Amino acid sequence: MRILIVGGGRFTERLLINLLSVEPENIYVEIVEKSQSRAEVLAQLSYEVHGKPLSDYYGDSYIAVHMDALSEEFTETYNADALSKFDMILVATGDDMTNVRIATELVRVITSKISEIEKIPRILVRLSSEEFSSIIEMMGIESISLPMISKTMTLKEFFVRVLRDFLEENSQSNLNRKLLKKIQIVWDYFKDWKRSGLVCLSLPAELLIAYVLRTKYHHPSLEDTEETRSQPVEISEISDEGITLSHIMYHSQLSPDKVRILGCKRSNGSVEIATSGDFRIFEDDTVYLLVKVPKGLDKLFEIFTGITGLIEELDKRIGEYSGIIGKASPLVCTVKNILTGNPQISVVSSPNGISTLEGLHYSIVNKINNELRDAHDSTILFLSKSGIEDEILLRSYGLFLRMEEKGKLATQTLRIKVETPPYRLSPRLVFVTYDPVISDLIVLSSNRAYKTSLEYKKKKETTLEVSSLSVLSDGASSVTYKIIGIRSLLGTLGVSGYAILEINVPTTENSLIQAYKVIRLFSKIIRGITREISKGDKTKRMDTKIETLPSNLLEELPLQIQFLPKFLERIGMERLINKFSIIAIEDDDGTIILPDGSTNIIRPQDSYSKRIYVVCKEEYVNDVIIAFSRLFNEFPWKDAFKNYINEIYETHIKDSEKEVQE
Repeated sequence: MRILIVGGGRFTERLLINLLSVEPENIYVEIVEKSQSRAEVLAQLSYEVHGKPLSDYYGDSYIAVHMDALSEEFTETYNADALSKFDMILVATGDDMTNVRIATELVRVITSKISEIEKIPRILVRLSSEEFSSIIEMMGIESISLPMISKTMTLKEFFVRVLRDFLEENSQSNLNRKLLKKIQIVWDYFKDWKRSGLVCLSLPAELLIAYVLRTKYHHPSLEDTEETRSQPVEISEISDEGITLSHIMYHSQLSPDKVRILGCKRSNGSVEIATSGDFRIFEDDTVYLLVKVPKGLDKLFEIFTGITGLIEELDKRIGEYSGIIGKASPLVCTVKNILTGNPQISVVSSPNGISTLEGLHYSIVNKINNELRDAHDSTILFLSKSGIEDEILLRSYGLFLRMEEKGKLATQTLRIKVETPPYRLSPRLVFVTYDPVISDLIVLSSNRAYKTSLEYKKKKETTLEVSSLSVLSDGASSVTYKIIGIRSLLGTLGVSGYAILEINVPTTENSLIQAYKVIRLFSKIIRGITREISKGDKTKRMDTKIETLPSNLLEELPLQIQFLPKFLERIGMERLINKFSIIAIEDDDGTIILPDGSTNIIRPQDSYSKRIYVVCKEEYVNDVIIAFSRLFNEFPWKDAFKNYINEIYETHIKDSEKEVQE
C-alpha cells in the first residue's frame, strides 16, 4: 500500500510507527513536510519497530520530503499522474483550514484528469471540528474526526475500567487482579466514526465461561436436560478437554450479530483462529471477541453486570456534545452508582463554551463535587479536542490536587482527609487529551501526588485512579486500522499462519444476486397466490410445502452462510469445509455486519454486500479465493431452481385440487 501524508507532526509520527508495526513489508509512506528541520527529524527517528530503529526503514518503507503543500511546487510535483500512484492520501497538518484547502486542491487536480489516470486514490483529512467534516464529506472525502475518535476512545476506556471494577467488587470469589488486567480492547475498526464499528476485546476464558453461559458449564457429551443444567460439572474437572465454540454459542447469552468469538491465545503464547464450531477453548486461554460498538459493548456489559443501555446512552450523550459548534468547551461528565445497578450520567461542563479560561475549572470541580456527594461509586470522564480545552482540563485536575491542602470541595470527592467518605469507592478519572504531553503529565503527577502522601502510606490504598490517553498519539492507532482495514486485525494480535481475505462482491449482476432477486420475486408471487386461493374460504389452504417454497429454496442455493458447505461439496471443494470463517461483511452503505449462520451473504441487511472478510490459514488462501469466485460467477442456480420447482410440482401440486393447480 502506497500512502502520501501531508504534514509531518506528532500525529503523523505516531501513525508511521503504527503502520510499519502492523504491516512492515506492505507499506510505503511518503511524507510531505513544510519545515526542513522537522523533515530531517522524521528521517532520523529512533523508535524501535520490530527490533530495529525506525530510521532503518527510511528510504525503503518511508521518506520525508521538504515541501510546502500549498505551493506551486507541490502541485507540479504531485500532479494527477503522480497522485494516482498512491492508494491513499492523508492530509494531516495541525490546522483545519489548511487541511481543507489542501484537500480541495487535491480533489481539483485529480478530477481534472479523472478520465486519464489509472486509479483514483482514497483521500482522508484530519479535522478537529465537526462542521468542517460535514463539508469535506460532501465532496466524497473521508474525515478523520478527532472529536469522534475522542468519543470512541472514551467509550472503550470506560467499558474496560468499569467492567474490571464491577467484577472485582461483585465477584463471590476473589478474582486475581492479573486476570482482570487481561480484559483489554486491543484493536478497533471504524469505517466511519459517526456510525458503529468493531473492537477486538481480550478476555480470560475463565471469565467468559463463568459469566457468559446461561448456566454453568456442563459437559457437551451429557444430554441437555433440566438435571444436567442444575448439576454442572466444574470447569476445573474438564479443563483438559476444553469446551467447543458451538457449545458456548448454543448455551450462551451472546448475540452473534453483536459479539462473536474470533479465536484464542493459548497458554504457550500462540494464537489460533476459530474457523469451525469444533474449535476448543481451554481454561487458561485468553479469548478474543469481535464486538460491535456500541451495541455489542452494551450487550457484554449487560451480561457481566446486569445493567442495560449504559454504553449506548453514554455514546449518545458524548456524541451530542462532540458536535457542539462554538467556543472552547471540553466535555466533562460523571457516571455514578454503576456498581449498585442504578447508573446516572450527568454532563457537568457547559455546552455553550466560555470566552475566557478564568473560572471555568472552578465551575467544573464544583459541579463534579455536587454530583458525587451521594455517589456510591463514580467515574469522571474528561474529553478534550484542542489545546485550549487541554488547558481547561489540566486546570481542573490541578484544582483537585490543590483542594487537598485547602480542605475544600474536592476533599470529599477524592477521599482525602475524610474519615467517613459519602460513598464506598473513590472516583476513577479518565482523561482523553489532545496533546500527548498533557496526557503523560496527568498520569505522572497523579502517581507521585498520591504515592508519596502520608495517608497513602498509612492506609496502603490508592485514593485516586487516573488513566489518560491522547488523541494525537493513542488515536493514531485507530487511524492506522482505518487505513489498513480489517486486515490489520491479525497483525495487531501477532497472529501467524493465518490471513484475512477481502473478497469483493461483483458489482455487476452475478449469478447469486440474480438468484436472490428471483427468490424475492417468487416469494411475493407465492404470498399473492396463497391470499387469492384462501379469499372468502378459510378451508382452502395451499400445501405447507408450497407456502414455504421461498425459504426452502434458500437451502438449495448458497445464499446463507450455513449452506456454504453444501455448495463446496457440489463443486468438489469439500476440503475447505470448516477451514475458513466469514468474520465480517461490509455493505454498500459502509455498514459492518457481524454475520452468523443465517446471514445472507448477498444482502445481509438493507443493502447489498460490497465486501466479505474471510479468515483462513495461509495454505488455504488460493482455494478460498477460487471457491468464492465460482460461488459468484459459476453457480448453476437456474438449473437448481428449475429442478426444485419441478420436484414440488410432481409431489405437491400435480394431484391437488384443480384450483390449486391453476
